[in-house]
Amino acid sequence: MDLNDNIDKELMRDLDDIESQNKDSFEAPFSEMLKLYELARNFKKRDADGAEPLKPYLEKIENISGFDDLNSQIVAWTKTGFPLPFGFFVEPDMKNTKVNALFANSPSLFLPDRTYYENNNPAYAQLMPVLTKTLSQLLILADYSSNEAD
Repeated sequence: MDLNDNIDKELMRDLDDIESQNKDSFEAPFSEMLKLYELARNFKKRDADGAEPLKPYLEKIENISGFDDLNSQIVAWTKTGFPLPFGFFVEPDMKNTKVNALFANSPSLFLPDRTYYENNNPAYAQLMPVLTKTLSQLLILADYSSNEAD
């Protein structure tokens, strides 16, 4: 067992101990974190809910028909933390560090780098079928048909 696993287990033990205390005595941010922890541990509810909580978000994505649609939603989605294929961040300007500049990230890749997506890469034949199958299975779990998932 590595250090990370030990830390995770210790943190969960600590949170389990805290859960047995009066939760009203904690300040709001900590109390909200305990609610999130309880929700994450409630596997019966998660199994019963299935993909239902995810569906409104998937519908938002499916309803985007083009760049103009995405552009009209991007501010609201960014403010609410809705996942986007790219990100924004603020850092000091490279030419003038007294001012900050807004930067945009390019979309990230699932596999380590773009060469893994090229047919001539030896890892392509091994990794792409696994990636494709995994993504299809996730979509099926979200109530998409096999045809839609493929």
